[in-house]
Amino acid sequence: MLITKFNKPIVNVSNSIKSNILNTNDKVISEFISLKATISPGISANSYIEVEKLQKLLISRKDDIDCILKSQPVYAIGIDFQKNSTNPCIACWVAEPLDITILECLENMFEDQFEIYVDSIVNAEVINLGIVQDFNITASIWANTAPFEEDVGILNYEINVNGCGIGDMLSNNWPLLKRIGFGYFLHSIEVNISPIPEKKIRNFHPTGISQPTQSNREIEFLTANEKNINLQVGTSSGSIAGINGGIKKVHNTKFSSNEWKLSYKGPNTKGERWLYQYVDNNLDKDGSNRESFAPGPHSGQWLTKKEMQGFCITITQIVRCEVTHGWRRFLHQTKPKLLQLCPMMSHSLKITFNDLKDFNANLTKLNKTFYTNNDNIYINVGGNEVENINNDENQKIKNLNGEIKRSFVIL
Repeated sequence: MLITKFNKPIVNVSNSIKSNILNTNDKVISEFISLKATISPGISANSYIEVEKLQKLLISRKDDIDCILKSQPVYAIGIDFQKNSTNPCIACWVAEPLDITILECLENMFEDQFEIYVDSIVNAEVINLGIVQDFNITASIWANTAPFEEDVGILNYEINVNGCGIGDMLSNNWPLLKRIGFGYFLHSIEVNISPIPEKKIRNFHPTGISQPTQSNREIEFLTANEKNINLQVGTSSGSIAGINGGIKKVHNTKFSSNEWKLSYKGPNTKGERWLYQYVDNNLDKDGSNRESFAPGPHSGQWLTKKEMQGFCITITQIVRCEVTHGWRRFLHQTKPKLLQLCPMMSHSLKITFNDLKDFNANLTKLNKTFYTNNDNIYINVGGNEVENINNDENQKIKNLNGEIKRSFVIL
């Protein structure tokens, strides 16, 4: 059974330039602040609904499927996900390639609504190698409040994400994974700040433009005219002379972008969100440019209504593996069984400030103590089941009205 280790995220909480390190695995901090970093399994609600529909369809056609696959080298037929897709597909696990006519019969059975993908069971063996990979999130948090008018206050904040890393990739130490691809590497990073509680009507209003802003791409349009002229001349044999030609306009679009694309969403009732995604896999063939990324500071100012009791900050890193080779034409975009054991995962850190009353004084008190703890969150990968080794559902620090939580989600 392979084990992936998630190092403790480090959060630097400060109301001044000089600040102390706040380790998210502390057992006790204060009522004022809470942190949560989570690791847990699951798929999206929409994907789950589609999986249920497809499962019922397979069960209803079981006899027909058995008839077609009789005497074929098929271990199982079931539901899988194509690479980078949330839509389920029908997959066959076989000992050797199926004849194209068998695949066509299966597709015809489902009226060509589904493509049938085939995967080999050769890479399905689970080996206990004791290999680990760690993921980490490091951030500095600064905030303060001030009165504005009756029942309205001002909240200033800055979230400096100065470290999102993955450690040594699992594939560097696991030859079986390296033969078909590489991972885990960073797929995306999201920074989110949201009010407490969330309302249908927004209980805060930004006073300006929060930073960083979503940049416009620099796009350059190029237009060219292409002329073609053909000339035919008469000869003694009686050929007819003729001239024909044409003009063709050619449009080219050229644009420049950062290596990590920033998408900003908000402000809305859920707050503000910054999402960073890598622009092109072709720029990074082996994941080495996606082993770490520091999005930097995110800041803004809100006018807060009395209905807003606090706020929370969530930093999430999505990590995944990439298949680069090792399947035949009929395995197009199908995840080998090995990558089903190493699925896309989400590692998040949530910092919650539960009360805006006496906020500045409570934040100052936090800087008077140094917090540390060496506990880690562990999760098994490479097995048939995902198991969190740590007895606690998630790591939690809680005292007074504050909390830090960590979580991990298999997507």
